[in-house]
Amino acid sequence: MKQIILSALVLWLSAPLAAQQNWQISGYIRSETGEALPGSLVQINDSTGMVADADGFFRIQSDARPAVLIARCLGYFPRRISIRNDDFQGQKVRVDVVLTAQETAIQEVSITAKKVEVLAEENFSTDIYDYAFAGEHLLLLLRERKRYYIRLVSESGEKLDELQLDGQPTLLHRSCTGNLHLAGGFFAQELTVNGLRLDTFPRYSLRKFRQFVLPCVQQSRGYYFFRVTGLFNQSVTYVYFDPEQKRHLLAIVRDEAGEAEAMQAYDAFRSGAPVFIHQLESLPGIDAGFPSGGAPEPADIFSEAALQQYASSHAQLAHWSWLQSIKMDSVYAPLLKIGDTLLLFDHVKGALRRFDATFSDDRTVPLAYQQDDGWQKDLVLDETSRKVYGRFAPGGRQSLRRIDLATGRVNAEYPLPEVTYISRNFRMRNGFLYFLGRADANVPNASLYKVSIFQNQASK
Repeated sequence: MKQIILSALVLWLSAPLAAQQNWQISGYIRSETGEALPGSLVQINDSTGMVADADGFFRIQSDARPAVLIARCLGYFPRRISIRNDDFQGQKVRVDVVLTAQETAIQEVSITAKKVEVLAEENFSTDIYDYAFAGEHLLLLLRERKRYYIRLVSESGEKLDELQLDGQPTLLHRSCTGNLHLAGGFFAQELTVNGLRLDTFPRYSLRKFRQFVLPCVQQSRGYYFFRVTGLFNQSVTYVYFDPEQKRHLLAIVRDEAGEAEAMQAYDAFRSGAPVFIHQLESLPGIDAGFPSGGAPEPADIFSEAALQQYASSHAQLAHWSWLQSIKMDSVYAPLLKIGDTLLLFDHVKGALRRFDATFSDDRTVPLAYQQDDGWQKDLVLDETSRKVYGRFAPGGRQSLRRIDLATGRVNAEYPLPEVTYISRNFRMRNGFLYFLGRADANVPNASLYKVSIFQNQASK
């Protein structure tokens, strides 16, 4: 497990080298404002590495000529630098690295700001799959005439840089370490922003992305927190790894009624089949399987592929739809980080659990907003103010409700008549809500919108 975590998340560990190594690379890691970045991870040739000291200084020795230097620091975009032969003076080279912050302070909200802005638009030859904040700018993942691009644009829509991408990536994901990853049907790769220039790291397998990058939801002082989803999405388990790579349980959120309904639907799925299926024994999915005429049983009988194949071949599409509706009504229990405090929103038991610096359950306050009409099972964190909002759409009318993290209660509501019901990918910063939405339900093209939530404000 230790080696897996190291390779998947690039933890801040050093690798001392022997005295006889002759090639040497040294320098400082700083921010764009000249601030030293102690604790930055510096690697050469994608393997050997060390951690920068309190002044941001590093020195690495190697028995092979360094060809590539990679620098990473939490809260900054990683940077990859190629080192040429003529960069060396003898067998030494000095490389000072400047990293770009992932989030830059932007102007305060103005009441006179436009109510809604369109930042990018789809047409019948362009599709916008995803977007992300990159400092004060935006990253767009899109397809134009069957070609895929990652594009850096300003808030006014000006194109600052663009990379054409191989494959067909449709997801732009920010990992628990703050780095951005592109994921497609068969691969994933890390994206970096250096000033106004985009670059990508080598591809890695989609399996590793789903197994290590996607489940890691938070990082705090060398501790990494993973989310594991249970059977039919009716439970969520959070575990974490400490700096010594030891695994610990943080919390389990389980919807027992949902689990019972899911197993009832699964039993109906099985019993309605014309072919006899032996009873489940032990834990679901461990000792059970579908008869397959002598062929090996699927490794996971609850997987999408196994269930869908069985439903299609045994006229069980009605039961399949039932199972899918249960999976969509999943347990929603996000783990957010505000400062050094972890907040677990348990919407099943109606409790907001606060974990202090030792990750003990420090305080719990009740939650009730999840029972209100129109609750969308979606919390939106303002990345600048760190305020948390719940998204609601009673009768199709979109609104945000600010949640008081000390009491768990809603203390303000922000109606959003400009936000259409057919909207997705909600993100916030500095009081502005960003989302992909369709202005007309009859037209498939979507746009990237920016809305000031303080317009039409109503206290609650």
